[in-house]
Amino acid sequence: MSNVMIDSNSLFHSYVKIFIKDVYNLTHAKKGLFQYYNRLIDSVEVCGIVAAIDKNRRVATFYVDDSTGIIECGIWHEKIVETPQLGSLVRARGKVNEYNGRTQIFCLDIFIMQDPNYELLHFSQAIHYRSECKPLEIETPESRSAETEDGSDTMSSTTNMITDANVKAALVACLTESSIQEFFPWELRKVPVIVDLIRSQNGMSLSFNQITKYIIKTCNELADKGTLQMIDKGRFKLINK
Repeated sequence: MSNVMIDSNSLFHSYVKIFIKDVYNLTHAKKGLFQYYNRLIDSVEVCGIVAAIDKNRRVATFYVDDSTGIIECGIWHEKIVETPQLGSLVRARGKVNEYNGRTQIFCLDIFIMQDPNYELLHFSQAIHYRSECKPLEIETPESRSAETEDGSDTMSSTTNMITDANVKAALVACLTESSIQEFFPWELRKVPVIVDLIRSQNGMSLSFNQITKYIIKTCNELADKGTLQMIDKGRFKLINK
């Protein structure tokens, strides 16, 4: 691979904000290089909650969970500025590495993020990076026509209506029974009953990004019907709660 090809890839020289699930899906191109859709990268940034900690004499390993997966983030002790604890929200940057058949990130730095909104910012930027790297899927008139002719489009529409109603009912019930006053839609991804319902009726292989988009769409539709009220900056609350 020529230096020109690498230099023309702007992501190669940066820490690519990425979902942990996508780190595991990277293709090992050559030593130190990984294929992320149509781009070559070697360094990434992930953001999530510390789920476990393992330390030896030289290296600390933090197991970071962003709800799409858990990955080992190793760092030399002397590089740690502030030691994360279990449950800390962290940003970890470093090089992707494969060791004993396991994918890891060996970190340049790990920082505790005090602002919980940083996680949402990271997710939105990760979605942007993915769209920059992923080839466009173009729907042709022929493929659309074929869907309509075999009736699959109509069946899908009916199924979606049933699914939407079930998810809306579960979401409202969850908010009614809980102590939640105001919330961002993405926070509901941590409610197992809602996530499980979405996956069971839309496919267990749904990505974290797809589930988040589905929840946001559902909240907006409930707001249009007067069940939820959008306050500001994307926050919602249940009316009369």
